[in-house]
Amino acid sequence: FTYTITVPEAPQPTPLYDVSVLDDLSALAADVEFVSVSNLSGGTWTPVNTGTATNLVIEDTGNGIDVPANQQIQIGITVRLDNTATNTAGLTFANSASYTYNAIDGDNGSQLTGGISVTPDMTVVEPTLTVGKIATPLSPPLTGGGIIEYAVTVDNTGGSTAFDVNIVDTLPAELLYYDSFTPTATINGTPVAAFTATPASTPGGPLVWGSGNTDGSLDVPAGGQLVIIYQAQVQVTAAGTFTNE
Repeated sequence: FTYTITVPEAPQPTPLYDVSVLDDLSALAADVEFVSVSNLSGGTWTPVNTGTATNLVIEDTGNGIDVPANQQIQIGITVRLDNTATNTAGLTFANSASYTYNAIDGDNGSQLTGGISVTPDMTVVEPTLTVGKIATPLSPPLTGGGIIEYAVTVDNTGGSTAFDVNIVDTLPAELLYYDSFTPTATINGTPVAAFTATPASTPGGPLVWGSGNTDGSLDVPAGGQLVIIYQAQVQVTAAGTFTNE
């Protein structure tokens, strides 16, 4: 997500020269990672971060960021919310930024401190996933060599998208992955175009689809459902029971 920083907060009757925007990301209650900075409006300057990855100093090292009298500029600072133990559902956090400027162009001895602005609180939300599985024998009664079709469902009842979902299905000894059928994946009934159908670790498993199979296509939105369908073949002829969880 992107923070938009406006300098000055209200237009001023005098110009601001060599503006530097200061943003200490380590002061946030949440763990975030700096991604990029951009010029949203207000001139042809090129902003860069000359600070650290967590304590940002945004400026133009070539010509400086100058704000003419009675005008404003906007800088976009894009960050990523990290996947850490700190960033749990319900955590609230805000970000503050400040700036400095020179009253005289190119004269650091004339540097002054501008205003400080604090964003409204943001709240971390997380996905909540539940998994189900349905088995359908394709030629009942089930015998050795018979085929079972499995539908694995993943429902996201949480408040945000579950990115890079990973599905691991450990087959019992009585089953092997049936590669004459191409597995399918749908999200909310729509086929996943970039889905890598062949799972890792075939034929005996554990079968792996999604991020563990170098496939980042399985992103389940809040309120959404992922369904993966595949088939397995029975490897025993004697009567008995087995479980595939």
